[in-house]
Amino acid sequence: MSKIALNYYNLKKGDIILTSIDDDISRKIQTLTNSKYTHASLCLTSTSVIEATLQGVNLFSPLYFVFNSIDDLKVLRLKYDNYQNIDQILLGIEDAARDFSFRKYSTFGAIKAGKAKQIDSLTDKPHEKIQLLDKWEKAVHCSQLVSLAYNIGGKITLSDSLPPELITPSDIESSIILEDVTALVTLEIGDDKIGNSKIYPNVPDNSVPSEQTIVAQTALSKLEPVFKEINYPIPPDLNYVFPLLGELEEEKAMLLDDRLDNILSLTGFYNLGEKFEQLYLQGNDILTITSRQIENGEINKSNKDAYLFEIDFQINTNRGTIKRQTENLYTCIENYAYSQKKTFLSLIDMYKKVISFCYSCVRDGLEAKKMIDEKIK
Repeated sequence: MSKIALNYYNLKKGDIILTSIDDDISRKIQTLTNSKYTHASLCLTSTSVIEATLQGVNLFSPLYFVFNSIDDLKVLRLKYDNYQNIDQILLGIEDAARDFSFRKYSTFGAIKAGKAKQIDSLTDKPHEKIQLLDKWEKAVHCSQLVSLAYNIGGKITLSDSLPPELITPSDIESSIILEDVTALVTLEIGDDKIGNSKIYPNVPDNSVPSEQTIVAQTALSKLEPVFKEINYPIPPDLNYVFPLLGELEEEKAMLLDDRLDNILSLTGFYNLGEKFEQLYLQGNDILTITSRQIENGEINKSNKDAYLFEIDFQINTNRGTIKRQTENLYTCIENYAYSQKKTFLSLIDMYKKVISFCYSCVRDGLEAKKMIDEKIK
């Protein structure tokens, strides 16, 4: 039986993919909105898609999107002719969306957006009835991510009547500034063509930032006694801890710096660069893998383009990681110059190693593409 896949050659930056997912949250949203579509994701490039799922905000390859029916998705595109500086707008949307990478998913926010006026029917817990998304930067749901990317990066509002945190896939579908391009960006494939793709949704790993997030959460949990000692509420994310080293009273800042530096060292946060490099050099590098796949016939004329596309996705993911890690590096340099805290000095060294590792991955990815082109004619 044939499936429906995204034709990545025709996908454009800024395209919005609406889909139906069969899970508890989606069913609640579907009931509240009376809409088929319960999930939204955003194309950053033809090789990268970003979306907010229960695993958080993450990057995906369009090759992972395989659907049972054309009715399971709808792809919408900004009406280009209505904008003079469309290229600049789309770049802004991409940059804004990437800023949300690896943030947490707002489960209750997704349900709340389903129908704000029915919030009382969704929970009887008073603390859940507060305006949960007054600080949306802590967590976002799928439609909110898409709406904020358009709003912040492109200065475009997808809905004239709703703020980003209350927008649903149904609202995006009915937006008058978008047009349906589903027929242009999909194709029918047989079961024999699916290969390593999985029926949507599938969550591929984005190892460097994902591992940083996991270790950061472990470190944050170990910091709780420190914040009790300095009588300060523990922040929701490690990224909110670092600025405190320059904002707290010096005695508290010194104590936090000492404990934080020790915890980040013990949890392995500082050693992530070396960890990834070691794993990469143990036969996991893309050049070794690609060479082996060519020799055993796994890569051949019939699937060459798919492998090249997948390598492009890895290259773009690493380039995105380099951009974010470089921003973190510069921030740490400025903070160290200002505060002279040892945590920033250790972070500077860590970010430099991660950036160097990612550059190696990009270089090897380009060499792997060259190898495939030369050996598979």
